[in-house]
Amino acid sequence: MIGPVGNLQTSWGVGILMVGLVLAGCGKDIAAEQGWRDVDPCSLVDAAQVEALSYNSSGDVTAPQRVDRTKTAAADVDSIGCRWGDYVTVSLIDRNYGSGSPVSRMEPGMLPSVRTIDVGGKSAVVTEEKGGICNASVFYDDARLSVTIAPATSKRTVDLDDTSTASCDAQQPLIKSILDRVKLS
Repeated sequence: MIGPVGNLQTSWGVGILMVGLVLAGCGKDIAAEQGWRDVDPCSLVDAAQVEALSYNSSGDVTAPQRVDRTKTAAADVDSIGCRWGDYVTVSLIDRNYGSGSPVSRMEPGMLPSVRTIDVGGKSAVVTEEKGGICNASVFYDDARLSVTIAPATSKRTVDLDDTSTASCDAQQPLIKSILDRVKLS
């Protein structure tokens, strides 16, 4: 028979266990624990952001189109992506290659880099920057986020042959918005 002291000890023990379980989850962003394949790339850009880049000023923009790719060869990788016409493409690409590949993992130094920029505290490797077009990649643990932004010619702030930093500098707010929506480490 458990007396009043035994019940009190059991209650305290259960209470401490519950507090420990609750505190174990504190400070963790549950969304940050998702895998890259769980990210919906079509949710990373909204219609107003696409409209700002498109020829169409009526608010009627190209609907997002999924562009997923499954590994078909040993040196290939899986990817998930979304494209809004010719204006924005966002892809998450597996950094790990198959066992038949001469390279086991994609690293930032393997990309043809024009420059590296800081976007919201993350390092982005710029692989193309010309005439208003910006292509940048951010590396996460298991995936590479690739963002290509190509505004309509009428909305570009630089000449088509301009290779200055202006193309990606102008797109940093959109790239940061995308990065803010990706909850990966």
